[in-house]
Amino acid sequence: ALRVHPRPRVLIVTTGAELAAAGDGLAHGQIPDSNGFLLRGLVEEAGGVVAAHLRTGDSPAQLRDALDRAPQADLVITAGGISQGAHEVVRRALGADAGFHRVAQQPGGPQGVGRTRVGDGEAPVICLPGNPVSVFVSFHVYVARALAVMARRLPKRRGITAPRTAPAVAAASWRSPRGKTQFIPLRAASADEAGAAGLPAPSAAPPVPPVAIPVVPVHALGSRSHLVASLPGADFIGVVPPATTRVGLGDQLDVIDCSHRDAAAGGAR
Repeated sequence: ALRVHPRPRVLIVTTGAELAAAGDGLAHGQIPDSNGFLLRGLVEEAGGVVAAHLRTGDSPAQLRDALDRAPQADLVITAGGISQGAHEVVRRALGADAGFHRVAQQPGGPQGVGRTRVGDGEAPVICLPGNPVSVFVSFHVYVARALAVMARRLPKRRGITAPRTAPAVAAASWRSPRGKTQFIPLRAASADEAGAAGLPAPSAAPPVPPVAIPVVPVHALGSRSHLVASLPGADFIGVVPPATTRVGLGDQLDVIDCSHRDAAAGGAR
């Protein structure tokens, strides 16, 4: 006999009249809805199932109506519309249901969390910023482990939804913003890159903590939020403390594994 649990049903909401479905032709002023496509993959990798993907315009009434008509869900994830502008649609539509905050991090400063009506019931809602790199980072920092807990892959206890980290060592140098935690997409360093930095060549097999992983940024511009094309090369997200303004060769840091291996295996730390 096996104990089984349903996969969490996740409702993805992307907002903006300028968004077009992936693969559709673009009219003047339109951009592809890359966040919806990105979030679908991230949710499924983290153990959830996409109940529906809602794409709405810039009207709070339109967003509220879409949520009221949506299928039942265990979690709602929104992307965009939560910054400080006067016409931020998610902030205006869910302001009574969610708290919105400016977090001292790069990328992904605007964040929101709460609980809202969905169809005939309610569900927790996590509101992410609209930039795709910020969505990628924020999902791994705030959403992935929460989904693992909802799927019963991890025990339900205080603090368990914080991202799991592993030790790493910088095989390159880069800058970090003063006063903000930097979440920078990183990849495993090649043997040549590790050797040039004076570090042992990385093993072909994934290292087991506490062995530090040699890492380098996936893009020379670091953690800037427009570098979406570099995301497929990210193995990890580096966590640089707010007091650090420059990471040097050989510096130690923590990294978040983007593979969700810990959730799939049911491990926790």
